[in-house]
Amino acid sequence: MSEELLIRKQSLFLVAPAYNEEESVPRFVDEVDRALKASKLDARYRAELVLVDDGSTDATYARLSALVEARPRGAARSMAVLKLSRNFGHQSALHAGLEYAFQKSARGDFFVVLDSDLQHPPRLIAEIVRHLEAGIHHAQMVRKDDPREGWFKRTSSGLFYRVFSFLGSVKLPRGGSDFRGFSHPFLEAYFKLPERERFNRGLFTWLGFSTLQIPYEPGAREAGVSKYSTVKMLKLGLTGITYFSSKPLLWTLAAITMLSVLFCGSYIAFEAVRYFHGHHYVLGWPTIVFFVCFWGGSLSFGQLLLGIYVSRIFEEVKGRPAYVIEETRNSVD
Repeated sequence: MSEELLIRKQSLFLVAPAYNEEESVPRFVDEVDRALKASKLDARYRAELVLVDDGSTDATYARLSALVEARPRGAARSMAVLKLSRNFGHQSALHAGLEYAFQKSARGDFFVVLDSDLQHPPRLIAEIVRHLEAGIHHAQMVRKDDPREGWFKRTSSGLFYRVFSFLGSVKLPRGGSDFRGFSHPFLEAYFKLPERERFNRGLFTWLGFSTLQIPYEPGAREAGVSKYSTVKMLKLGLTGITYFSSKPLLWTLAAITMLSVLFCGSYIAFEAVRYFHGHHYVLGWPTIVFFVCFWGGSLSFGQLLLGIYVSRIFEEVKGRPAYVIEETRNSVD
């Protein structure tokens, strides 16, 4: 690290979304402070913790506000809390926190994003920063298999990464999470991307830059349950695949067209053979019903997939913001 950067003391921004985490955020803030102190990052950097309350329905924002008020003047780490006007989702909350931090940053600053439920261990922040200091622009933490997760979640997660890597324009490592660190030039490029509904894991990988994958053991959830329901997981997966690949649309329409030609050609050949063998009667209703139902269902499925992509266009052209901040609180520097 250059002497010039040391003189002006770089900033280290830690961004963490929180949704209904009233029981875990006090412990999370304590763990972050402990990790910064143990690694001496609080002495080398001007650290700021940016917590984003993603429209929580419990006392999460009240707990965070109290923590901001209790932060003593001149503390080694400052703290900011953003309260979104409603639940916009994890990806939007993450984007809001990064944008807030980036607007306060300068060239040479570092950024780390992690979840506030302690499944992303704060003690690993020092390792991420060490690689960023070495010149890596994107340090991505890759989660090892967690036996505490249910069979369905492990299986569906692995299946998603395989399908995404096969269909998408970028390859995501299995176990890739939102726990990662960035350099200032990396985020500068990220904020040039105009998407409104974001699949950040794909966008971060798409950007390129020098990237290092770091395996880690996920921590135990401090309290409560996972906020990612099966429906939310499926929605996130569908967003990722349809935003990064047009192959499902093109392949489905191509397959329907090819099957249509194949079946129709086979049916005509079948009737021709029957005709030349002296069979002149017309096939009955079963054949008609079969073809009507088969092609009706196939075309409906193709139209459904087409509708998904059209809905993406519909969402993007409206140009609505990805989030709305209702209130911001900062500790006194």
